[in-house]
Amino acid sequence: MQDDKPDKAEEPAADYSKKRLTFFNSFEEEQEAQISYWRGLKPIERMEQLRSITLYAFSHYEKYTGNRLTFD
Repeated sequence: MQDDKPDKAEEPAADYSKKRLTFFNSFEEEQEAQISYWRGLKPIERMEQLRSITLYAFSHYEKYTGNRLTFD
């Protein structure tokens, strides 16, 4: 019994054309790039990214449930 599809690698479905690597010469240059990135975002975009980072950072704690964090 043969499989109709031959084994072959497919191109990834994700679009990587907008992402690129940036190399910095100093930590200060990297920090300035991060500050300008965050400054360029709209406030709602900043809050959404902060929410994602916070949920990811606290996801291993027991009180994490879904999209809500509970602090005592």
